[in-house]
Amino acid sequence: MILFPYSGDTRGGSVHSSFLLIETLLERGATLKLAFHGEGFTRDLARKRGLPFIDLPPLGARAEMGRKDGFRPGNLTALAACRRAIAETGAAIVHVNDKRMLRTWCLPARLSRAALIAHWRSVYSPSWSVDLGLRIAARIVCVSSYSRDLLPGWARIKASVVYNPFRPIIEPEARAEARQRLRAEAGIPQDAAVIGFFGALLQRKQPHVLLEVLKRIPATADGRPVVGVLCGEALAPRDEQFFAMMASWREPDRVVQAGFVNNVGEWMAAADVMVAPAYDEPLARVGVEAQSAGLPAIVSSDGGLREVVEDAVTGLVVDPYDLDGWVSATRRILDDPELASRLREGGLAAAAELTPDRHADQIEALYDGLRGERAA
Repeated sequence: MILFPYSGDTRGGSVHSSFLLIETLLERGATLKLAFHGEGFTRDLARKRGLPFIDLPPLGARAEMGRKDGFRPGNLTALAACRRAIAETGAAIVHVNDKRMLRTWCLPARLSRAALIAHWRSVYSPSWSVDLGLRIAARIVCVSSYSRDLLPGWARIKASVVYNPFRPIIEPEARAEARQRLRAEAGIPQDAAVIGFFGALLQRKQPHVLLEVLKRIPATADGRPVVGVLCGEALAPRDEQFFAMMASWREPDRVVQAGFVNNVGEWMAAADVMVAPAYDEPLARVGVEAQSAGLPAIVSSDGGLREVVEDAVTGLVVDPYDLDGWVSATRRILDDPELASRLREGGLAAAAELTPDRHADQIEALYDGLRGERAA
């Protein structure tokens, strides 16, 4: 039995990646269960997808942004409930997918003699509670070499790189209809060139770069208007430069703020190019999702995406702090249909390599190794 614990209110790429793994493992006949601390988006998604789960007491309000270490009493007081869950399900492996669950489940797993797998989707910074979890973990699964190489040496020894799994975020036959419909609903001219930004409006993700690019590219070389679309919610620490620019923005028809959207694939189909200028990004799903949607992607060189996006072949790679570079790369794609087509085809081929089955093969090999060690 493998137990996948979550806080019910979790959102983000870790949820979608881990659910793809879980669904693939279930298709292969694996015995597993999810455990949810409280209600929220992730629990609702699991119920809609028909995934097996149990309910646990909620952990309380998030503390990651309010405390330097991110630890809160709820991570510790949940110990008894977590141990009961391990005992009642007979879990031999606990597979956590974020730092919040790592803090909460490392001690219960250790005390229950269950093997802990820490799926590491973050950029490392010293933290006593996270370090404790990583030390207890039997295996650490990193989503990129970038994220693995930032770990301390004692953690890298037991860390391996397994890239996230992906399925096409929108089917090819649905792209044209979605493009026309969403542009009409958002008031975007059908002939406009659309630059998309997909992600939370965080300081680290730098949505202000999109606004800077829009200021410098009012129209394409053939005269089409250029419009920006942002799909993402404002989270702390937010990109204050973006909000300051929006407060003084004088061309509202050139910026569409869609907020958090569930149909991100359709919004990607409505765009002509995507910019992902984040720094310290372990492996943003948005880059490969754009590729799978046939959307040319421009991604940051500071992070794991540079490992799955080959410059000028499957996308363009730009220094996150080089504004001229972002403007130039965007112009190249908008003004060169042949380049855009080549990157589109290259991106589709690259995304097709990161399948759920390939991901599950690698994770199952880790499980088998742990089971072998326990049996020895």
